[in-house]
Amino acid sequence: MKKYYSIDKIIQKSDYQLDHHDLKDLCIRGQLTPCIYFVGNIVCIHEERHQNEIDARELGPHIRSISWTNTFKGYINSDEFLNFIDSSTAPTDQTNVFFHVQKIIEYIDPLNKFQSLAQDEYLKAFPRMTDDDIRNIRWLVEDKHFEGNPFSSTEIVFHYSEVDALFSAQIQREEDIKFFNEYETSSQSDQLERMRAQVKDLEKEKEEYLKKIERLELELDIKHDDLIKASVNNGLLSAIVKKLEDKQSISVDELTHLQENGLCESININKKLYTTPALEAVYGVIQEHWIDYDPDSNQPPPKQTTVTNWIKKHYPAVQAEDIRRYIDKICRHPKAKKGGNTKTIDNRKTPKVSPQ
Repeated sequence: MKKYYSIDKIIQKSDYQLDHHDLKDLCIRGQLTPCIYFVGNIVCIHEERHQNEIDARELGPHIRSISWTNTFKGYINSDEFLNFIDSSTAPTDQTNVFFHVQKIIEYIDPLNKFQSLAQDEYLKAFPRMTDDDIRNIRWLVEDKHFEGNPFSSTEIVFHYSEVDALFSAQIQREEDIKFFNEYETSSQSDQLERMRAQVKDLEKEKEEYLKKIERLELELDIKHDDLIKASVNNGLLSAIVKKLEDKQSISVDELTHLQENGLCESININKKLYTTPALEAVYGVIQEHWIDYDPDSNQPPPKQTTVTNWIKKHYPAVQAEDIRRYIDKICRHPKAKKGGNTKTIDNRKTPKVSPQ
């Protein structure tokens, strides 16, 4: 299966209806993401910016520190790639350098799992260095003299998922929906059976779109934050939870039937909910760190220190370290580790007493 498409292959796949300028426009609109294959080091830099206390019109101090580093092999996206999509039409190969990494498209062989970016953090790419997997390199010193990572316009490729989505949407717009085909058959039962099969195929094709529409309608009626609070305080409708866990849609008629038969609790979103600073922190942590977490997709969970520091910053009333750790434990997914290394001592030896 083809995983990455070059610029020329996409143009060829479009039957030459798209050109280089069209691809650049699709990248600007977020439908395509240009990337290249890169082997090196990904360095996460935390930068604090402070206002000039003497003269606010002047630049203030910037404090930079290294949050984490990882050796890397895979595909990355950088803003510098965008302007080289249309330059690939030049007679000679166009080259430049890049520094920052906007998005990691795919990592093939990382030695360590990647962490989520915290506030005021960004990624920079550096080439491989001697013993960089075990040596503590002073990356901020290296950054002062670093001249960038070279790349050429012919290296730019696009992930197959975006390319397939682009052309499937185009086909969907161009093709008319065909409901039934006529068959030459003398048996009415055979004709009905064929029609049922066609209806089944049509329903399967449109099922995902109907689910999205119904979920959008549900979100218009109940805000996402209020839905989380209601589920914590009052208990969310058990039938809706089951439906969402099974990735099924639920209609208004089904909701009415469940309420009339007493099979679910009603939720009054307009009713003022009992809350405390710690409960507000619980809602915030769920929304910020866990609402989109998927343990089955190799997604790295946030470290406990990241969560507790986030609580300390956004909820001034919850400053006690033990309370912030308990909130992290309450919200943390059962399959997610806390991060860091924990040293345990199983067999403690009794210290020897020197003879008197």
